[in-house]
Amino acid sequence: MGERFERVAILGLGLMGASLGMALRAGSLTGTVAGYDAVARVAERARGRGAVDAAYATVGEAIAGAELVVLAAPVLALRELLAALAPHVAPNAVVTDVGSTKAQVVTWAEEMLPAPECFVGGHPMAGREQSGVEAADPSLYRACVWCLTPTRRTAEAALRRVEGLVTALDARPFILGPSQHDAAVTSISHLPLVAAAALTLTAAADRAWPDARILAAGGFRDTTRVASGDPRMARDICLTNTEPLVAGLDVYIARLQALRDRIAARDATLEAEFSGAQRAREAWLNA
Repeated sequence: MGERFERVAILGLGLMGASLGMALRAGSLTGTVAGYDAVARVAERARGRGAVDAAYATVGEAIAGAELVVLAAPVLALRELLAALAPHVAPNAVVTDVGSTKAQVVTWAEEMLPAPECFVGGHPMAGREQSGVEAADPSLYRACVWCLTPTRRTAEAALRRVEGLVTALDARPFILGPSQHDAAVTSISHLPLVAAAALTLTAAADRAWPDARILAAGGFRDTTRVASGDPRMARDICLTNTEPLVAGLDVYIARLQALRDRIAARDATLEAEFSGAQRAREAWLNA
């Protein structure tokens, strides 16, 4: 994994942060994992589950002596965490995050941190519909693609150290720019999140729902799975990746409208649309 981080501090101990702590400790990838969460009882539960060696009441205490600081809170909370850690972070410490959007987070980090060159934006493409420390799993990151989003200011040494740790976690580092990341995840992560929420709300408000909920099976469950995720995380995604997401929604709504019109017209040629979708999905799966 390259140079080892002897002390790692994880700020935010929900699903992502606690899973990371478990993975680090299970793989003996660091000497000590320190933890902090804004809700004290969450930090204690994380310690009880073996996600951290010690839980601390303040950011300053948690990051004292840490060589790597990982921000694992919802995206809008990262701004407060960056402000809180800035006066206390060690000069040579590397700071990274696991947030779902990157351009805004990287901007905050480069504005607030005393050594912005030591910040490496990150986003592991992993998760599950359950949230919170109780859902944490040390295998969560195994084989996932882990986006790293350096800028021109990012130190090469900081990037390589985080990349080495990601590899040691059996994940696959993928390097791209912050805005490039946000554009790429819009259609494959953020748009499906909004679509799943809308579909779930539509079905649950339908007069037929009392019967439909009994009939609903794998198709509905799979299509709406991400609607069971953390609502705060979903909100923060929408508020920090707004322009790409709105643009994606406009295209998606236009395609839905076109399909709606062809269905209303009983246009049998719409089979071609479903065939095109089938081919596109099969090509992605086969790749």
